[in-house]
Amino acid sequence: EQRKAHFHKTAATPHHTELGVQFIPKIHRRLFHTRQFDPEFDFLTYFEFQAADEPAFRELCRDLRDTRRNPEWNYIDRELEIWMTKLA
Repeated sequence: EQRKAHFHKTAATPHHTELGVQFIPKIHRRLFHTRQFDPEFDFLTYFEFQAADEPAFRELCRDLRDTRRNPEWNYIDRELEIWMTKLA
């Protein structure tokens, strides 16, 4: 509920969707709510982008993890990051 409160604040208070909107043309995201499958995790998020857009993805991750810009990140207990390369 506390995390949700950050998301529902006024437009003067940024949240993760505002930080990510500029990356929409370069980064494809799929979000899965996983609480029903594994109570340890709330979400599984899948990102896909061209190799040339990796710097943009790293910038997005940096912005999302910055608790001053994204106070919701204070509620992240654990994060797993797995990188894969799509083969032709």
